[in-house]
Amino acid sequence: MQVFGRWGLVTLALAFMFGLISVGRKLMLPHEDMTGNPWMYLAIFFGLGGMQLISVGLLGEISVRTYYESQQKPIYTIRERIEKK
Repeated sequence: MQVFGRWGLVTLALAFMFGLISVGRKLMLPHEDMTGNPWMYLAIFFGLGGMQLISVGLLGEISVRTYYESQQKPIYTIRERIEKK
């Protein structure tokens, strides 16, 4: 579940970077149409994808916690306890 969240953050970072590139190109090249370059579309695509990945990770985490709490099962068990000397 945490994997989806991490990939979502990476994807959102890429979306932010593509958005900055798109705005930078508009500022440097005023005659260029902002909706005509692929950077804006990449920013939108990666932004939506990143939000979806984070949402899937959150829903997965909630489902796992609900499962373990409803069964009164521990999330992990201790196999062996090592005493510190």
